Amino acid sequence: AADAAPPRDLQPVHASWQPREEKRGDLIIRVGPIRTIMRAARSPLPVRFDDGTILLSGGSKLGSQMIRSEDNGFSWRPQQTQVAHLNTLELDDGRLLVIDFAPKPVAGRAGEYTTKRWTSKDQGRTLDESRSPASLKLPADRFDPSRVYWFHGNLVQLADKSVVTVMQGEYLVDARQQWRTFLVRSTDAGETWNYVSMIADERGIAPIRARLERTGFVAYGSVEPTLADLGDGRLICITRTANDESKIPETQYSSPSETYHDLNNTITGDGIHKSMTTLPADKYYTLGPPNAPLIVMRSNDNGKTWSAPAVMAQARGCFPRTAVSSDGILALTYGGLGTPRWGNCIAFSLDDGRTWTDEIIFGPFLTTGYTGLFAIGPGKFIAFFDCTPPQPWTNDAAWWIGAVDIELKRAPPARATRRGTS
Repeated sequence: AADAAPPRDLQPVHASWQPREEKRGDLIIRVGPIRTIMRAARSPLPVRFDDGTILLSGGSKLGSQMIRSEDNGFSWRPQQTQVAHLNTLELDDGRLLVIDFAPKPVAGRAGEYTTKRWTSKDQGRTLDESRSPASLKLPADRFDPSRVYWFHGNLVQLADKSVVTVMQGEYLVDARQQWRTFLVRSTDAGETWNYVSMIADERGIAPIRARLERTGFVAYGSVEPTLADLGDGRLICITRTANDESKIPETQYSSPSETYHDLNNTITGDGIHKSMTTLPADKYYTLGPPNAPLIVMRSNDNGKTWSAPAVMAQARGCFPRTAVSSDGILALTYGGLGTPRWGNCIAFSLDDGRTWTDEIIFGPFLTTGYTGLFAIGPGKFIAFFDCTPPQPWTNDAAWWIGAVDIELKRAPPARATRRGTS
């Protein structure tokens, strides 16, 4: 049968590839096994439909690959039409909406920008580009048209049918280029977008930046945002804060070694990003200290106002992604846990992101740190990651994208014992 498990002697033998159970409080979390679903590709960008169809694209030197699953990621096949972008969403009417990430300013119209927009009525088998580009309006007195603004988050359709997303944009802080995160909203299925609110900028990030730069990180500000709708007007936004290509690379790496133990988490000095030129090219480096932390902001009014940025206790690295299951479990993935950029993991919250479980690493490899995440049922998630050595990401033949199914269950209560005589 097509759904039958492969013979045991064909299963991967490396322990980290095998399914396992982790316990977090009263949660039992089943992870794995790791499945390779795309080769010679990195940076997975998936989109999921309500019926369990998933489209996933991965980048390579030759362009993008696209694969399709119609059973929540269990089986896959190639697809020719390239669909998945950062901002891709199935609307409640069944149409697929795709927004290009890089809007451009409109000459002579202060505060107005345009970007490409596509729709699909057949779950991405075909894709139609809108004849008129999508319009984005930002306050002209706060957004310099010479700066870059990106749709770098994810689209979310709210209960009122409007669509919101988080963007990141450049601005100057004391003559230095920094990034901030803000919310925009569309009430016409992505044809026009209007500025709603600032989520994280210098006012809230300044003390966080100071802490990061004291330890050698290059602070971005607030980038790579993810947005989750918790219901009843409550939104949560989590973002990356820093560049792991440190100005002081010796502080971010292990001590140099003449030998290596495992190339899954080891690179040589010449395999480190070119901006880091002080490390010997012929020495080996494994994981150094933890990467820079992620920050979290909350809204109780559908994004009109936001709490001040707060540093997350454990989550760190880059490209956080969130998903909420039908039974209210909030999941968070992120990657690049240390430098060299290694590892992708997941954490869960049962109280809308106020507290989190300890993380579970599901991708123990060198990586870009980019993940994808969907809820596929009550307490069930599917996560995507890449294995992409080394960090400059030049050896595309070694790249691959993996998928991991993750399921949560509550541990049974302890059985009471009665005192007495036998």
